[in-house]
Amino acid sequence: IPLAPILAAYVFLTGGQPSAMRAGLMATIYYAAPLFGRRSDALNAIACAVLLLVPPNPEIVTDLGFILSFSMVTGIVVFLPYVQSSLDRLFRPEAATEAMVIDRLAAGKMSFWRRWFFNFLHIPLYLRLKCAKHIPVAITAALVSFPLTAHFFGFCTSYALLANIIVIPLAGWVMRFSAAGLALSCIHPVCAVPANVIAAGLAWLMKEISFQTARLPGAAPNLRFNTAMLAAWYVVLLSLCAALRRKGTEGAGLDIDKNSK
Repeated sequence: IPLAPILAAYVFLTGGQPSAMRAGLMATIYYAAPLFGRRSDALNAIACAVLLLVPPNPEIVTDLGFILSFSMVTGIVVFLPYVQSSLDRLFRPEAATEAMVIDRLAAGKMSFWRRWFFNFLHIPLYLRLKCAKHIPVAITAALVSFPLTAHFFGFCTSYALLANIIVIPLAGWVMRFSAAGLALSCIHPVCAVPANVIAAGLAWLMKEISFQTARLPGAAPNLRFNTAMLAAWYVVLLSLCAALRRKGTEGAGLDIDKNSK
C-alpha cells in the first residue's frame, strides 16, 4: 500500500514512458496480489500490465520501447531461473555463504584486528557471491536481447555480455542513490546534493563503459534477423529450458527414491 504512490511518482517523474509504466504497473500488481488472496507471480503481473496499458492506447504496441521493455523483462523472468541453476554449480553460492557465516561466528569473540583480518579473507567469497548473482542476469539479458537487437536494428552487440556484468550492478546503485536524492530533496534541496552527485557519477561511468565497449573492434557487426529467425531463437531457448526442467525433475525423483530406500 505505501509502495503504490511511490511507484506512481516514479512513473510521473520519468515522463510516463512505456518502459516506466510497465515497471510501475508490474510492481504494483505483483506486490498487491496478496491483498486479494492471490499468489504473487511475475508472468501474471506482466500480462495484467499489458491488459491495462494496451486497451486505452492500442498504438502503444508499435512503440519500440514498449516492445523491448516487455520482451526483455518477460525473457528474464522465464529464462533466468535456468541460467541461475546452471551457473550455481560453478559458483556454489551456498558453500560461499556457509563459509562466511562460519568464519563470522568464529571471529565473534576475537579482537578487532583479528576480526578485520577475517573480513579481509572474505573478499574472494564476497566476489564469488556477487558473480553468482549478477553474471546469470547478464547472460540472460544477452540471450534475450541478441535476437531483438538483430531484428530491430540490424546488428548484434558482440561485447554486450561483458558490459552488462558491470553495467547491471551499477544501474541498481544509480536507482538507489537517485531514490535517496528524491527523498532527501523533500527535506531540502541541499540535502540531496551528495546522493545526486554519486548517482550522476555512476550514470556517467555506465555511459562511458557502454561507449568504450561499443568502440571496440567488431563490437556491432551487421546482422539482420527476420521474424522467423526471431521466433526460432526463442523456440530453441524454450526447448533447452524444457530439457533442463525434465533433467531436474528426473534428478529430484532419483533423490526421493534413494531417500525412501
